[in-house]
Amino acid sequence: AMRRVAREGDRQMVEALVNAGFIDERTFDRQIELLRACNRTDCVLYLMEWHREQGGPSKPPSARERFAL
Repeated sequence: AMRRVAREGDRQMVEALVNAGFIDERTFDRQIELLRACNRTDCVLYLMEWHREQGGPSKPPSARERFAL
């Protein structure tokens, strides 16, 4: 389904999938890569903006933060 959306979908379809909960933090990276491979710049831009608004990590956590008790 993710490949089909990347090949044949449009920005509105991607937005509908996000709103329905089908694209989330767990599936975000995979969907972005598929969209990039299919040259779907409009969809990639939408998902990147959505991810930024969701508070996606602006920088990877340091080793100290990852292993903090």
